[in-house]
Amino acid sequence: MKPSRFFVLIMIFCAVIFSQVANAVNDIDAPVVQLRKSCLEAGITLNNCFTDLNILNSWIWNTRNPQPSATNPLHVDIRPGIFNGNFQCYERGYVTLRGAGMRSTILHGGNSAPITTIKCTKMIFNHMTLRNDAGLAAVIGGGGDTVWDNIEIDALGQAWREILPCSGTAGNHRWTNSLIRARSYGSADTLGIDTSCDETTITHSEVAVTGANTGSNKMMAIRTTGGKVTVIGSVLRVLPTALLGSSSIVAAEATGGEINIQGTGIDVLSNDANHITALKATTGGKISVDVSAYNLKTNMETNPPGTIKRVASDANQNASTVVSGLYLWGEHPNPPAISSDIYGDQFVETDCSVTEGCMKSGNEPHLMFYYPFCNIGDINKGPWLNLV
Repeated sequence: MKPSRFFVLIMIFCAVIFSQVANAVNDIDAPVVQLRKSCLEAGITLNNCFTDLNILNSWIWNTRNPQPSATNPLHVDIRPGIFNGNFQCYERGYVTLRGAGMRSTILHGGNSAPITTIKCTKMIFNHMTLRNDAGLAAVIGGGGDTVWDNIEIDALGQAWREILPCSGTAGNHRWTNSLIRARSYGSADTLGIDTSCDETTITHSEVAVTGANTGSNKMMAIRTTGGKVTVIGSVLRVLPTALLGSSSIVAAEATGGEINIQGTGIDVLSNDANHITALKATTGGKISVDVSAYNLKTNMETNPPGTIKRVASDANQNASTVVSGLYLWGEHPNPPAISSDIYGDQFVETDCSVTEGCMKSGNEPHLMFYYPFCNIGDINKGPWLNLV
């Protein structure tokens, strides 16, 4: 009995499918590979496809031939899903990891960093979320050059940390359109960007730290002990959620190194009576701020109350420490309840009276500027010198 034509076609189709499944391979020199939850699509096993981040990482650095280079780079297309593991690059480079979007593609490092890149060249990461459960940081970097675009970091402890000793050529790292966030973890410091050597540029992004640290520790959106950090058109936020005692709560601190901030919102907001600081420079650190705004709040109704300091600096003890960037506070009947280690901030008072030197009593705006050594009777208000 001869098989029907339909049966024969079915057998041929199945043979083709089986052949495609059996012959699915990862080319040793593939220019593009995929990381997916499944490499099976429409019953066909895809070539150049991985389902495990650690296996992919090993293939890139140990199997691919030639190694990724300027003339033979590698592009990794990561589909939606949560991928557990660690991508690690040491003194190599020329790899692009492109996800399907923040919170759609998630690299989850568990108790270690999902991404480590040390002295690696032309590394590009975009459109994904990076998450850790504990440990040192969500991203560990140092040296080389990296680009981060449309990245969300959801970190416990620290978001980005450089661990490379400062020697040789400084690295260069660029962040754009990203959410760099760190939440407190036990007694560890809570840090957004922590640099020691390299040059880092952050554009159109948010760097935020939040939580309730325990013990003597730090909550800082940016800290640099060396190198240079530039922030443009972004937001720095520090949001403690408890009374933290001796913790250092600072938006940006330069303990050595340099921080330049342009067109950025600087928020340090506490519902508890914490001592908060916007900018802090010590031991030769330098901070400059231009065309930026401050939102600084703490609980001053308690006893003892919280305090607000716009600038903390040891410039009087160390001539190499510099903080520049005076600020014009908005109009109000009373000046802001802040202190600062640099003088010259301006404030628009709206209720100047005759006794304060104005031509008429009430509702006459005029300028005052911050100078804590001049506090004489009704002419001045606290450390604010009346310019009338």
